[in-house]
Amino acid sequence: MHIISSKLSRNEIFNAEIAELVPYLDMNGQEYCTKDAMVYSRQELQELSSAAEGVDQVYLTTLRYVQRNVPDEVLAQELHIDPRLIPCARQELSFHVMARQDWILYEGQMKFIENNADTPTGVPESFFIPSYLIENDIYQKEMINHHLPVNIANAFATAVNHYRSAGLTGKIVFSCHQEHTEDYANTRFVQSCAESIGIHSVFADLSELTVQEGAGLFLGDEKIDIWYRLYPLELLVFDEDSDGTPVGEQILDLIEKGLLGIINPIQSIIMQSKSFYKFIWTLYENNDTFGVFNHYEASIISKYFLPTYGANDIFLSESTSFVEKAVYGREGRGVTLTTVNDGKIVATQTNSLDEYDSYYNTQPKIYQLKLGMTKFTLSIGEEPKEGYLLTGAYVINGRFSGLLTRLGDLITGDLSYFCASFTENN
Repeated sequence: MHIISSKLSRNEIFNAEIAELVPYLDMNGQEYCTKDAMVYSRQELQELSSAAEGVDQVYLTTLRYVQRNVPDEVLAQELHIDPRLIPCARQELSFHVMARQDWILYEGQMKFIENNADTPTGVPESFFIPSYLIENDIYQKEMINHHLPVNIANAFATAVNHYRSAGLTGKIVFSCHQEHTEDYANTRFVQSCAESIGIHSVFADLSELTVQEGAGLFLGDEKIDIWYRLYPLELLVFDEDSDGTPVGEQILDLIEKGLLGIINPIQSIIMQSKSFYKFIWTLYENNDTFGVFNHYEASIISKYFLPTYGANDIFLSESTSFVEKAVYGREGRGVTLTTVNDGKIVATQTNSLDEYDSYYNTQPKIYQLKLGMTKFTLSIGEEPKEGYLLTGAYVINGRFSGLLTRLGDLITGDLSYFCASFTENN
C-alpha cells in the first residue's frame, strides 16, 4: 500500500456537495477527511477480503458455541455480558447485518486486532469520498467500496424479512442521537440503503421514543416493530427515563418476547465484548480438547489473530510488550500500550485524558500482543503530518464490503485522519 496526494488543495477538492453528504469533514476542531488516498495493491486487497470473511466465520462459529454451551455465569464473569442482556443475546439469528473489523498491516503481516460488531460507523465517508474523488477526476484508481450500499441493503432485507415472518409487520424506525453529527449521518446513510430497495422507514431521535411496558416501543401513537439503533447495547441496558423507569430493561423484555425486532440484533453484544476475542484465543489454544474450530477456522486464527489473554502474566514472563484494552473501549479510550523489558513494565502510553476515561478505565481488561504499525506522511495544512495506519474492513452479513482507512497515533482515537481507499487499476 502507498499514499497518493493531489496537487490541488483540500479546499479546491471538497465542495458543498461532499460536505452535505459527509457533514463532518472536520471533527473535534481539526481536519478529519483528508485529500490524500491510500492505495492497496490487488494482492493486499484480495488477502484482506478473504481474511476478513474468514474472521467473520470464526466469530459466528464461536458465537453459536457460546450461545449453546456457555453458562450464564461464564457469559457474565468471563465475557462480561450484562446479565440483563443474556436472554436476548442467546437468541440465535442467522443474520448479523453490519460489522467492522480493525486490522494492522505491518512489515508484510496482516493482523486482526478487534471487531466492532454492534455499532460500526465511518460508512458515509468510506463510500461517498472515494466515489467523489473518482467522479471528479482527482484520482484515476479503482474503487474498493462500491458494493457497500447494496450489501447493506441486502443485509437489511434479510433482517426485515426474518422479522416480518415472525409477525413484526409494522413500522420501521431508524434512531440515534441526532445532535451527534457523525452518528446521524451514518444512520441516515444506512437508512437510505434500505430505502433504495423499497424498505420504507422513518427516522426518530432516541429522545422521541417511548416504551409501554409489555406492549411495545412507540413513536408517538405508533408502535415500532423493527428498530435500527446506532446506540451501544452496553449503554442501552442502563437507560432510565426521567422518572427512573428502567426503559432499557423494558426494551430488552420486548425483544425477548418477540414484540420488537432490533438491528444489529442483541447477539452482537457477545461479539462486541473484547473478551470474546480472548475467548476465541483460549478455545484455539485448546482446540484439541474443545474441537470448536475446523481446520480452515483454526488456520485463520493462527495466521491473523494475536495472542490475547485475561491477564498480563504471560507477556511479563516472556518479556513481551502488550496492549491493555477495556472490554467495551471505544475510539481508543481504555487502551494502554505497555512496553516490557526483562520481565518488567518500563513504559506505558495512553492517548485520552477526558471525562470518559473513568468509565473505560474501570472496565475489565484484556491483554493482547503488541504489534508495530506502518507509518505514513499526510498532506495536512502547511506542515505534513505523520500517522500510523489502521485499516477497517466492513463485513456485511458475512461478505467483505469495503475499507475504512485511518491514520493517527499508535492508539487510533477520535483525532485520527481519514483517507479514501483505492486499489490499482487492472
